[in-house]
Amino acid sequence: MTAQSFRLPPPPANASSFFTDDLDEVREFVGRSDGEHSRVVHGVGRLDFERHVLIGKSVALAWNRVALGQTVRGALGALTLHLSIDAPGEYLFGRRRIRVAPGSGMILPPRWEFTRRSGPGSMFGLALNDQALNAETARGGRSARVAGCRTPAPSICPVPTGTRSMPGLPT
Repeated sequence: MTAQSFRLPPPPANASSFFTDDLDEVREFVGRSDGEHSRVVHGVGRLDFERHVLIGKSVALAWNRVALGQTVRGALGALTLHLSIDAPGEYLFGRRRIRVAPGSGMILPPRWEFTRRSGPGSMFGLALNDQALNAETARGGRSARVAGCRTPAPSICPVPTGTRSMPGLPT
């Protein structure tokens, strides 16, 4: 599926919804579920932030949309997949910078600090709140050196999901 044909289905009617133009309200609301973070808006005008969330036993789904570009810095408590729907994004892990095109995603390991800069548009998040999965990825064990990252397993190094192969990663 190409980035041009990627369409995000709308959130279901039973999803919890939040709408605001106030950046402080966004920080407070998102902070309750995703943890402490900083958020800076780029541009002038209405923020027009909206978030719809469905929470299951081991998975949380979030549909996000914002009318202005923003930079978010923080760390998530669960293994999370971010899908950029219609705006390019850029993730920073220390000095490492990874660009994500619309229709592509980024896997974020739990407790890894990151900075995400993105333009106005939509993003979808899928967080796995599975204790067994989190324990396995945080366990350590045999370490591997992959593309500048020291990780317990090469498969959890932050890599755009659209990447077919990368030196050092299994294909």
